[in-house]
Amino acid sequence: MTAYAASLKLRRMKKAANIWCDGSFREAHKTAGAGWIIKHTDGQVEEKCLTLPRLQNSFKYGSEIAELVAATEAMKALPAGSNAQIHMDCQSSLDIIAKGQLRMKGREDATELKDAFEAAMAAKARLGQITFHLTSDRNENMHRAHVLSQTASTPPREIKPGRR
Repeated sequence: MTAYAASLKLRRMKKAANIWCDGSFREAHKTAGAGWIIKHTDGQVEEKCLTLPRLQNSFKYGSEIAELVAATEAMKALPAGSNAQIHMDCQSSLDIIAKGQLRMKGREDATELKDAFEAAMAAKARLGQITFHLTSDRNENMHRAHVLSQTASTPPREIKPGRR
């Protein structure tokens, strides 16, 4: 789709909320966090973050889980039937949600990833029209979502290496 066609589609779409979401995974500690900003259609801005439970066996896909959870929680915060523009900085996670496909080959034991995907698909199904945008952290709102996710994924002091 050309940029012009995408802009026409957005104009035809009734008012849409804007979501900037990001996930963060710290492999050394298996800690993950999600952060999101929602600019609602009434102009109200909502910022939230969530620390995820410690992930098990997730070194290959912890970041994907965190990204999916961030998008899921933001979508769940919108009223059913809402239109949304979702901004993410991770192309692979954006594609997973946009296309509704998760490749599990070689990751059959990745139950946490599968659960995160299924939750994202359920949240997506509640909404109206959704457009997805790959957005750099240079964008002010994307950067803020990134900071929120990193803050939420910071391990508690007692599990940082070298601390007692």
